[in-house]
Order: sequence, then structure tokens, then C-alpha cells
Amino acid sequence: MPRVTFDPSKLRMAVNRLGAILQHRKSHPTEARSDELYYELMLNYFKGILDAVEEDKPLVAYGAFIPNEILYAFDLVPYHPEMISTASVAMLKGYDEAFDTSRSYGLPWELCSAHRLTLAALMQGFLPKPKAGVVAVTLCDNVGKSEQAICKVYESPIFFAEFPRGGFLQQTHIDYFVQQLEGVIEFLSQVTGKGPDLDRLRYAIEISAKTIEIQRTIYERGKSIPSPLLNRYINQFFLINWLYEGLPEGLSFSKTVLEDIENRQERQELPCPEIYRLLSLCTPVNYDWKLVNWLQREKGAALVSAPFDFCWQPEAIDLSQPLITLAHKCCYASPYFRYVNGPIEPAVNMVVKEAVEFRVNGVIFWATAGCRQGNAMARVLKDALVREATIPTLVLDMDVSDPSFASIEEMQEKIESFLERLEL
Repeated sequence: MPRVTFDPSKLRMAVNRLGAILQHRKSHPTEARSDELYYELMLNYFKGILDAVEEDKPLVAYGAFIPNEILYAFDLVPYHPEMISTASVAMLKGYDEAFDTSRSYGLPWELCSAHRLTLAALMQGFLPKPKAGVVAVTLCDNVGKSEQAICKVYESPIFFAEFPRGGFLQQTHIDYFVQQLEGVIEFLSQVTGKGPDLDRLRYAIEISAKTIEIQRTIYERGKSIPSPLLNRYINQFFLINWLYEGLPEGLSFSKTVLEDIENRQERQELPCPEIYRLLSLCTPVNYDWKLVNWLQREKGAALVSAPFDFCWQPEAIDLSQPLITLAHKCCYASPYFRYVNGPIEPAVNMVVKEAVEFRVNGVIFWATAGCRQGNAMARVLKDALVREATIPTLVLDMDVSDPSFASIEEMQEKIESFLERLEL
């Protein structure tokens, strides 16, 4: 493996850019207080990584679906390489250099762009050395590969926690994942030389439960006609949930979003005249929110439901059994798990049900290039929505993190054609 040296000045450039964006938002506030808080939390997250390096605090690289609560129980500083990499490149407009770097190391464009950017960021010196890595093994076989490469380059130990397969909420699945979480705890105990702080673990689980309950309330507000939700909430929660799960800051963000929604409804000042009610599947482009804002402001198209992002199931909370509670959350309550880990039938049934209950008249499936698991669902979901609910779907070819795959203008043109069809 090539030698890599972390260059803190690279990450500091991203911090400076985030600081400038936050100052702009403060001087040009929107009616949504959550917009300013979002950038404040992103800035604090990046600063926290730099502070941990400077103060020699132990960093742990973790991948999607790993519950942060366990990491906090060991007083570790979690860092999410994919989020740091994709956000840094987006803020610094460094796509050409980053993808050139990934190509130079043999990564084809067909690979998920988030992981290409992560490995490019590693080679460019954006990512610090972790004390250890903890990743999930799911049907998305890209998940964990970035952290594996980082740990291999830096010669850091890594643990793979395997998610169960084959259905929702079976006791055997919960039992199996509890064993995996016990393995995570044993691994981190060996790495840190100490056991977990169980009080801290229970506190983080309690914070997560409160956050999820508020997000379930937010999701239900999308059933209102017109919807008080902003389209960009999907992108904002996508990042905040990964980075601040189990922390008071994440809870505060959800509370602020809900307060903004309630104020909007009380004043009857809704985001836009609602012409179309759309259900959103998978993640919209994350490098430029102008697309989802344009969709709402100029086309009157509200993304009222996003079941793979917002549709949390009720949790079974028992703080006396924290690992069972976490296993239930990860293997059943989490909308992300139902999206990537199968089987497909319950996910299809859930999407059709949500489309009917939210009274949508169309669906956008954000078909990001390189996502084999997500895109494999597109035809099945599209056919089921037409067959069972007479609701059409636009499968929009795009890339969540690579603007060169399809321009904003190209996507706008396809969306406009789809919206015209809904009027017929």
C-alpha cells in the first residue's frame, strides 16, 4: 500500500469554507432556523476531528449502520470518512482532482462515487489516522471497504460487524446482532484498554430514542396538505443523523426542524404553492441542493415522503438491556436498514403503503450511478406502485456525489417532463 500522510491544512480549508458559509447564512437568514443550525453542526463536527488530532484524542473510523452510541461509551471520537470526504470535496469544489486521484489508483467510475471520493481524500491527506475502525457488513458490499483501506494504509485494527439477512424483526436476527455488538465491545475494549461506560451508553441510547420519536413526528407532518416540509430536509437529515446520532446536538437539530414546521403551519406560510406531491426514494443529489429547492420553489413539487430516510419504525426501548435495544433499532427501526439489507418484499409493501397514505401523485427514484443494491430495486418498486396504486415513477439517472455524471440542467429537464405527464 502507498504511504499516506495526514495534512491538517487540507481539513482546515474545509473548516474555513464551512465557517464562511455559516457566516453567510447568519447574515442572510432563511425562515428555517434549522438551516443555520445545520451549518453550525457541520462546522463543529469538522472542528472536532481537527481538535481530536491536535489533542491526541483517539479517533475511530466508522461506516454506515454502525451505532454511534457504542463509540461514545468508550469516550472515542467517531469520524465518518465518507461524510468528511464527500462534504470536503463539495465545499472546496475539488471534484476533478479527487476523481482523477481515484482513477489513478485504479478505481473505475462504476464504483460508488462516495467511496471513490473517500479513497481519493485518503490519498490526498484529508483523512487522519484512526486508532481503530468499526464497520458493518451488509448487502451493500461497498460499506466498510473505505474504512478497511484507511485502516490498512495506517496499520490500524478493524472490526467487521455483520448484519443479519432475510427478514424484519425476527428474534434470531436480534440475538445474532447482539452477538455482533458484543464483539464490537470486546474489540474496542482491547483497543482502548478499558470497558464501556454503561451509563454513557444508556444516555446516548435515550438521546437517540428521543431524536427518532421527533423525526417520526416530522415525517407524519408530510401527510398534511399542503406539506410544511422543506425538500432539503432529506439531505440535511441524511448527514446529521450519521454524524450526531446519540448526541444532544442531533436531538436539538430535530427539535429545531419540528419547531420550524409548527411555526410555518401556525403562520400558514408554507414553503410553496403545492401543485405536486412526490415521494422520494433513495438520496437526492448531495453536492447541490439547488435541485431540490428548485423543485419545490419553482415547480411546486413537494417531497412529502421519503420512507428510506425518515420512516422510522417504533423502537423497543429497554435501557436495562442496551445491546438488545440497539439491535432492535439497527435491524428493525432504522429506515436505512430496510433500504440496503433486504429482503425486497417488505420494502416494496412499505413504499406502496406510504405512497397511498401520503396521497402522492408521483415518485422520484434517485438512481445514483454505482449503487447496485439501490438501483436493483427500481424496476420492482416502479411496477408495484403502478400495479397497486396507479402511481407513476421517474427513475432519474444521477449520481449523489459526482456532478459530472448528469448536470443539474439535464435532471431538471427530465423532472419537468415527468411533472408534465402527471398533469395529463
